[in-house]
Amino acid sequence: MIEGALGLAEGSNDVDLVIRVRLHVATLRSQHGDRDGSISLNERTAELAAASGDKLGRMMALLSLGEDAAILRRFGYAEESVLCRSP
Repeated sequence: MIEGALGLAEGSNDVDLVIRVRLHVATLRSQHGDRDGSISLNERTAELAAASGDKLGRMMALLSLGEDAAILRRFGYAEESVLCRSP
């Protein structure tokens, strides 16, 4: 059901809605063990948020990325990721 909400949000012209729904879907993916799916979605969300000037959305996506990367023991992720550099 939440994946359907993501599809609807993606089809809208509301960038804020897309960012918020993506954040929720990524959280659910992470909670259900799909850490790679969560990371992928949060990477795209962080990029969209940065492009739209949504600092809160970007921060939330980066925080989730860090949590998933730490759980997966990918400790160098932040250093390697261009997402973690200032836009």
